[in-house]
Amino acid sequence: MNLQKVLGILTPYSITTSLLYLFGYWGSFDVNILDYIALSDVVKAALYPLLYSSILVIVVIIVGNMLTMPLEKHMPAGAGKNLPEAKYFRFLLWFFNLVFSAVILYTIFFVAGLSRWFSIAAFSMLFIPSIIGDAHFASDFIGHRKTRVIVLNIMMGVLVYSFGWGAINAKGVKEDTKTVIINETTYQVGVIGWAGDYLFLWEDVSKSVHALNKSSVSEFLFSVQPDKPIFTFSDEL
Repeated sequence: MNLQKVLGILTPYSITTSLLYLFGYWGSFDVNILDYIALSDVVKAALYPLLYSSILVIVVIIVGNMLTMPLEKHMPAGAGKNLPEAKYFRFLLWFFNLVFSAVILYTIFFVAGLSRWFSIAAFSMLFIPSIIGDAHFASDFIGHRKTRVIVLNIMMGVLVYSFGWGAINAKGVKEDTKTVIINETTYQVGVIGWAGDYLFLWEDVSKSVHALNKSSVSEFLFSVQPDKPIFTFSDEL
């Protein structure tokens, strides 16, 4: 593995992924984040939410690739490709790829809101692994085939999902207002976050964004929601 080459790829990749997340998040509030932070701060601003959002995708890709390892020993690539069953399977694969492509195009043009890009990413990831294949084009960077495939799929997954994650998190802010105390005055707003010298708040009633200069904020208190599991069976159906 050539470390210099890897760093040469990771640097623009990190900036691009971070920008996509920030555009998805702040763009949902019609805020151009680059008006408030420098390009050098992009990765730092997006690092925590991107890492938090990426965990599930990373786990799914690693587990999925681990499950295919035993199959590859008994079914090497290209084995039985001329069998009728294989031809039928390839037909189904192309058919579903066509259906997913149609769904993606429909979502792009007929579904409103930036959060639709999360759905587009989910459908795209159904056939992106088949496009990556064994990732031979990256063999100069990572020699071991299985490691290369996992790393490339994770990188592509995070890249494809990043804009949608930002939009989904922004949607959560709009739907989850908090009791906020600023300079001893209480507000019921969504906390968008800090960008440069400004604190951005979402006011749901008027559907507007409020920006407060850091110099004008002497006190900032907000409520924190208790931890909840992703799924719960205690709720009544």
